[in-house]
Amino acid sequence: MVTSPTGASAATRWKVLGRNKDLCWLELVLETGRTHQARVHCAAMGWPILGDSLYGTAHPEGLHLLARRLTLPLSSPITAVAPPRSGMKPALLACGWKPDIKAIL
Repeated sequence: MVTSPTGASAATRWKVLGRNKDLCWLELVLETGRTHQARVHCAAMGWPILGDSLYGTAHPEGLHLLARRLTLPLSSPITAVAPPRSGMKPALLACGWKPDIKAIL
């Protein structure tokens, strides 16, 4: 579960959604589905995911990784959206995340 020139190819698109001086909030789009792909790619670029005890450093609130939205590309696509865990919210708020008020009500 590390990057290797002889391993199967994997592609991850990423976009910065917010940041502060210590943290960065990213959107990751996995173009392939390799084991630990998002975690390996972030760690290989020098910015492991917060709380990643395998590729970075553990955090009291656990791994700050969330499959926020998944879409199954069926003939009628199905999309599921999940809110962040409560333990992730302080880090997200520090990076400029604004909770969706409609989702809270």
